[in-house]
Amino acid sequence: MPSAWTKVALITLLVLSLGLKTWRSNAADQPHQQAAGTILVDTLAGEGFALSPGEGLEGTSWVVSRDACRIEITAVSPLGWHQSAIDARARGQLLAYVYSGRIYGEQPVMLTKLDHYWHRLVNYFHSSQQPPVFAVVSSDACAGPSIERLALHLQ
Repeated sequence: MPSAWTKVALITLLVLSLGLKTWRSNAADQPHQQAAGTILVDTLAGEGFALSPGEGLEGTSWVVSRDACRIEITAVSPLGWHQSAIDARARGQLLAYVYSGRIYGEQPVMLTKLDHYWHRLVNYFHSSQQPPVFAVVSSDACAGPSIERLALHLQ
């Protein structure tokens, strides 16, 4: 049977570890998504795109348009939770995912999941932010280079 001091030490360790987890969980990726989106929107506004509010699933979403070109950018879960909703939203349009400056035809769920869990582990030791995952739905009137330019700003 453990001594009273051992019990007190274990309870103290438990309380400290829970406090550390709570403190580290406040370093969420949301500010990183908003910062990437703000840079993106400013850049696209400089290229003549008009901004309108997007219908975000749970987080951040932007819609930019110029003439017949309409691009909707939505921050999605790195765990792949939003794939079916994005697929339904993109019906009949071009769909791409941008993660860490690269463009993917489908969300690279294994890569983003591994990165998500890696950053969660690293956050126990120092603050680390996972790059956000963006779904980009664009109309057929948007040229391919528009999406490639987006990838440069969505990092």
